[in-house]
Amino acid sequence: MPMRSEISGLNFFSENLVKYRKRMGYTQKELADILGINRTTYTKYETGVSEPSVGMILAIVDALKIDVNTLFYDGSPLANVGDGVMFLSGEERSMLLSLREMQDSDRQKTMSGISRTVKKKRAEAVKDEIK
Repeated sequence: MPMRSEISGLNFFSENLVKYRKRMGYTQKELADILGINRTTYTKYETGVSEPSVGMILAIVDALKIDVNTLFYDGSPLANVGDGVMFLSGEERSMLLSLREMQDSDRQKTMSGISRTVKKKRAEAVKDEIK
């Protein structure tokens, strides 16, 4: 049965599966082993021959350290990151992808630095309003 994305002429799921697997540095066999399935089954997901279950999709996104939306994202500039932000610039998308690739400790340090900078800017803005 063809993937729903292929029926509409779009192959986002399969393309993203390959892209994010490679970004994590996994071979098909390595990711299949992590997922507890054989390589042939996994390869069918990448080629669109077979469609993974919802549970398997959740395991895949966990292994690839991405969210489900990212796996089905078509590459258009429209993205919903869950906080009302709908349009991301190329630089913003690049920053988010970089954060996802970082080790947890580095990501936490980076986010702490961003948080400090934002708090400082907000405090300065409040001071300016009071003057």
